[in-house]
Amino acid sequence: MDKVIKTLNAVRGILDVKVLSKEDKQKIFELEKEENVGVFECLKRKSAVIIVHDSEFRDPVGDLVVVKEGKVVFPVLEFPELGYMNSVSSSPSQEVHDFLVKRYGLKRDKECATIVIGFDEELPGSSHRS
Repeated sequence: MDKVIKTLNAVRGILDVKVLSKEDKQKIFELEKEENVGVFECLKRKSAVIIVHDSEFRDPVGDLVVVKEGKVVFPVLEFPELGYMNSVSSSPSQEVHDFLVKRYGLKRDKECATIVIGFDEELPGSSHRS
C-alpha cells in the first residue's frame, strides 16, 4: 500500500490520498446511487482509496457520464497511474463526496473533487510488494 500512496502522491494535482477501511467501503456502498456503477466496481476490488484533486489533475480517461438504455450511468474508468494493479476509478455522488469530506476532514474547496480508486494490491505472478 505504501507504493500505491507514494505513486498517487507524486501525480500532479492530487492533494490527498486516504485508504478506505472495510467499514467505509460498506458505508459508501449503502450511500451511493444505483446509477453510479463505477463506484460499485471500485468497491469490489481488493483495496480502495480516495483521492482529492484540484484542476491541475489530468483529464478523465473516458466519459464521466454515459447513457445506456435510456438511463444516465456513471461508468467505471481506468486509472492508468495504477494500471499494473487492475485499477479502476469513478467519481462518487455528492452524498458520498460529502460523507468522505466529513469522515476524513478533507479540503472543502470548490475547486477540489474526490475520486474513488479500486485496485488489486498485488496481481497474481507479480513481484510487487506494498
